[in-house]
Amino acid sequence: MRRMKYVIIFVCLLLICVVFVIFAQNIVPDKDIQKIQTTTITQKNTLVTLLHLARTTSYSKERVLVTEEGKGQLYAIPGVYTEFLIEYLGEAPIDNLSMSSPIQFWVNGKQIIDLDTVVGGGTGVAQNYNLDEVFGFIPPVVENKDRSRLIKESTRGIILPSGKVEIRIEVGFNNEKEWFVFKNIPVY
Repeated sequence: MRRMKYVIIFVCLLLICVVFVIFAQNIVPDKDIQKIQTTTITQKNTLVTLLHLARTTSYSKERVLVTEEGKGQLYAIPGVYTEFLIEYLGEAPIDNLSMSSPIQFWVNGKQIIDLDTVVGGGTGVAQNYNLDEVFGFIPPVVENKDRSRLIKESTRGIILPSGKVEIRIEVGFNNEKEWFVFKNIPVY
């Protein structure tokens, strides 16, 4: 009788393992990691690399047009966070980094615009580029880190759909800006 009890426990554990293996095989990401042609574009003396694109949600009572400023409940405000590496390849001294804001997002030939209920815009920063690994991400190596900048921008009121987007950024050094267009960038 005691032996039968152990056999039943063993069979139950074996069944649980079989069921687990069957379900584990069906657990796959929604989408495979997608290859894209390039996230680096060079024009004249400027090289731009898209490093990061993410949909975001911030929570605020401020700058929401459906409520009196600073009063009432919090609102979930959609947005987009991007990071670009900008590198000057020319020989001239760098006087400044020139950028037109905001970064533009396009889907199927139409620009995605800010929501009517949110004061659009956002915040951005350009900082010196360092080659430190962040969260397991190893940044690209640059020819001269003193001639490179990291641009981080968070834009409020933009809803990016899943699928492919086009990102347009106008940027350059020494007041020589060019448009850089990144096509077919996957958004999950």
